Amino acid sequence: MTKPFVKWTGGKRRSWPHIKKRIKLPFSIYHEPFVGGGAVFYEMEACRWLRDQPAPRAVLSDINEPLMRAYAAVKYLPARVVSECYKLQKEYARNDPKKAYLKMRDRFNREGATMAGPELAALFIFLNKRGFNGLYRVNKQGHFNVPWGQNEDPQFFSVDAIHASSKALKFVELHTRGFDAALEEVNSGDLVYFDPPYLPSPDQDGTFTAYDKKGFTFEDHVALRDIACELRSRGAQVLLSNFDTPTVRGLYEPEGWTVDTVPLKRTIGGKGSERRMVYEALIWSDYDWA
Repeated sequence: MTKPFVKWTGGKRRSWPHIKKRIKLPFSIYHEPFVGGGAVFYEMEACRWLRDQPAPRAVLSDINEPLMRAYAAVKYLPARVVSECYKLQKEYARNDPKKAYLKMRDRFNREGATMAGPELAALFIFLNKRGFNGLYRVNKQGHFNVPWGQNEDPQFFSVDAIHASSKALKFVELHTRGFDAALEEVNSGDLVYFDPPYLPSPDQDGTFTAYDKKGFTFEDHVALRDIACELRSRGAQVLLSNFDTPTVRGLYEPEGWTVDTVPLKRTIGGKGSERRMVYEALIWSDYDWA
């Protein structure tokens, strides 16, 4: 099975069995506007649900430009990404791990925008795997500021995962853009899965929305809800995830959406060793688009 080449806070591997039950087959093109680590995309690949689709069989996008540049490099130049990863592995092994991590983080913030794709992808994967808890967080200046995750192992990447991802992405469109672009291209019969930065939950002290310097506001969630309703009315199949809170239910239930509770154990807050039960919402509709 193809696995994501990065890990992502709030990734949907554990949620997949619940999501899978709500997907109606067949569908045309799969769209994921907050792709992150792409766990749902890779699970759908494992089910062979995308392999018989005409190209493009999926459209993956995110506002995180370094992430999407990493996807593009893995898709088109996997061998060069692997080569660059080996260089970083050697550098990490030769130096004090924490100092090496901070040096590479500084390099990412200073030079990332001008790096060649494979070099940036390798550095992105390194920071993702050796930063704290797989977080991607930036400050108001747009600088990546996740602390070292205290993992001294120099082996931070999987050659097999990178090459398998390249193969899985062969017939996939990749874009750096906001979620509202879905309005321009989703058609009747398509499947859309939205996994945005979550609204705060009263019992989650670690919720944040700083995946990019603009953040993700309540107004953005309202706009997302409206877009989801519009896509549903066009005949697209739409699913969304969020925390299961009264605020989230208040956004969707009055508009005719079903909100299912999904209990999951997750690492939350600033304590990487602490796992608690959290309650996510899987939001969907029985709208018949056929």
